Amino acid sequence: MSVKASRYAIDWARANKTIGQGARAVLFALAASADYRSHEGYTGEWLAEAAGMNDANMRLNVRRLDELGAFAVEHRKGKASVVRFPIGVAMVIATEGRNDENGVWHPGFCACPDCLTETAEG
Repeated sequence: MSVKASRYAIDWARANKTIGQGARAVLFALAASADYRSHEGYTGEWLAEAAGMNDANMRLNVRRLDELGAFAVEHRKGKASVVRFPIGVAMVIATEGRNDENGVWHPGFCACPDCLTETAEG
């Protein structure tokens, strides 16, 4: 179990309150099963069971979390997919997201250069 991955998942879920119960269950199950050295988890039959849903819903939620940037998924042909949590990068954690001057939405949990620079300056 990776304490860092679990802490990351809790912080990410707090910053992204609208993700829904299914996505939260998948996120927390993956974080709890992540290896403490690599901060990786694996998708598979056990994940659907651990998250309390069927396989199709589990895959939908993994895809959604990947698209939202909660983690990156490496699909491996003939093997379980690997989920990599972005723990080694700097992250800005805010209570709410914001729109920048160009109207681009930045979630409360963001690692873009603009958010990192703004936090360092302010």
